[in-house]
Amino acid sequence: MINRFSQPASLIFIAGAIASVTSFVSPPLALGLVFGLLFTHPFRSESRRLTRTLLQASVVALGFGMNLHQLVAAGRSGFVYTAAAYGQKSQTH
Repeated sequence: MINRFSQPASLIFIAGAIASVTSFVSPPLALGLVFGLLFTHPFRSESRRLTRTLLQASVVALGFGMNLHQLVAAGRSGFVYTAAAYGQKSQTH
């Protein structure tokens, strides 16, 4: 079995990940643009497993920063718009 970390694409990917943590290079430039155009993803199966968990954790973390009163107000207005649109739709059929 080939050591995945010895492949050039793996080394460049890891170097790009480290560079994106620093302030020298922006993450989209370091990983997305350069690596995505030049190589295939060397850690495809690992990233698929981690992506779901990281995305769920990010959504939960975003929820902690929300103001509850603003959330309720937005939910109310969205409900009113949905109910009004549904009422118009059912009247036309």
